[in-house]
Amino acid sequence: MMGYTMSGMMQSFGWSSFGLIHLVALFLVLWAAVDILRTKKMEAGLRVGWLVAVLLGWFMPLSVLGAAAYAIWGRK
Repeated sequence: MMGYTMSGMMQSFGWSSFGLIHLVALFLVLWAAVDILRTKKMEAGLRVGWLVAVLLGWFMPLSVLGAAAYAIWGRK
């Protein structure tokens, strides 16, 4: 039975690039959420809808999808 250490698993799965991609995705989701909350040009219902779309997008396999949609269609 082969024993795995955490550093061995990270190296075998390419954790450094995987972690970098997730950090960028997290940054984009947080940026979109803060931008939605700070904007005054958006109606309250639309703001809640975009916020839900961005935050639920984080739990989907394509975590940047909600933030990218907001950046393309949601920002004025």
